[in-house]
Amino acid sequence: MGNYVRVSLRNLDPSTLGSLRVAGLASSVVPANGGAGAPAAVSLGTLTLKGSSVEVTGTFTGNSLTEDPAGIPWPYPIWQGNDFVATYSNFFTTTTPPSLTPPAPPPPTCSSQPPALTLNGSSTQTLECVKGGTYSDPGAQATDGCGNPIEVHAYNTPLLSYEGSYTIGYYTWNSVGSASASRTVIVDDTTAPSLALLGPSYMVHTCNTSWEDPGVTANDACSGDISTWVSRTGDVNAWAVGVYTVTYNVTDAGGNSATPVTRTVEVVNCPW
Repeated sequence: MGNYVRVSLRNLDPSTLGSLRVAGLASSVVPANGGAGAPAAVSLGTLTLKGSSVEVTGTFTGNSLTEDPAGIPWPYPIWQGNDFVATYSNFFTTTTPPSLTPPAPPPPTCSSQPPALTLNGSSTQTLECVKGGTYSDPGAQATDGCGNPIEVHAYNTPLLSYEGSYTIGYYTWNSVGSASASRTVIVDDTTAPSLALLGPSYMVHTCNTSWEDPGVTANDACSGDISTWVSRTGDVNAWAVGVYTVTYNVTDAGGNSATPVTRTVEVVNCPW
């Protein structure tokens, strides 16, 4: 028989107590044309009782595995050199042939798992626009499949001096795989600018000479000095006695308006 090996399971038929059931497994090398094959080896691994069933595991060296005597018709399972699981359902009460299946694959090891990446904090941030401000990135954490920390690479830094929407990309990788995540940072200008008078808020001006406006300064958290953006309403007639009011206004790039400031100018002592 060459290297033919037979693994046999036996049970006593409980209805007669006189007959033996022999359930064997045989392996052979079957030609592609389905002709007669040559015997091969079967090696038993484990035999486990599972209630009324029996489960046999093992390895065979041929390209077919059958019950012996053959109870599984052609085509034979073709598992070249693989492990097998033969399950005999109700082994102690029936003569049903076993079902032959490959064993369940082993659970993957942690070293075969791809890395994981997790953001620190929210995936969306809304920050106030600040002239010359520096973004502080909450960052992200990455681990390999076994939970060991690995490096995270971040790309694209938001500019806090300019309104807009920025996307930061976080990436990590190793020999097994890669992972990525992103964070959206919205830089918004919601703070109104401020106005400050240059010179006094109440001025007395002598008639018949030109009045020079001391002006104002305007500062914005996002754009900085925006004094050139200031608008003025109200005029001073330096050749007519009276009390005049000048109002100053400014609006920043974000549409935020400063609280207006005013200056009162009293023109006196006209010679006419």
